[in-house]
Amino acid sequence: MASSTYANDNARWGPQLALTEPSLTSTGYWHSGQNDTSPNISFKLKDTKEVDTIEIVDRLNGYYERFENVEVKVYETN
Repeated sequence: MASSTYANDNARWGPQLALTEPSLTSTGYWHSGQNDTSPNISFKLKDTKEVDTIEIVDRLNGYYERFENVEVKVYETN
């Protein structure tokens, strides 16, 4: 679930693309909407899993300065 998707185009920038291999193009990754002042994305695992590592990879085609103030939280839910 994501707070928004760029241009409302889930095929190019939807949240389902956040858990794929890093893209070398301008599409193929989750991109929040332009006016989203608090972009966020969440994932729910089917089963309880132990999380040892979370790796976040910024987009590979530039605009690196946009990726800032990132916060990762892991919760246990019922």
